Amino acid sequence: MKFIDHISLSLKALRASKNLTQEQFAEYCNVDYDSYRKWETRKNFPTPDNIDKICEANKISIIDFLLLSEPLKKDKSLIVKNIIEQINRLAKI
Repeated sequence: MKFIDHISLSLKALRASKNLTQEQFAEYCNVDYDSYRKWETRKNFPTPDNIDKICEANKISIIDFLLLSEPLKKDKSLIVKNIIEQINRLAKI
C-alpha cells in the first residue's frame, strides 16, 4: 500500500467520524474542496500545511491522523517507512 493510500484512508475515516460530505469536511477544515476531493480519491497529496489544518480543526496530532488508516493501526512501523519513502520521493522533485 502506498503512502497516498494511507492519507486517503485517514481522510475518509476522519470525515466519516464527523458524518460530513467531502464539501462540508473541506469547509470544516478550512481547505479547498477541489483539492480535498483529489486527496481523498488519491489523485494528489495534501501539502504539509493542509495536513496541519486538518489536524488542527479536528484536534488530533499528525500521528493520530495517520493511525486512522487501518493498515497503519496494525503495523505502526509502516508510518516511518512511508514517511521516509515520501521524503525520498520529494527530494527527487
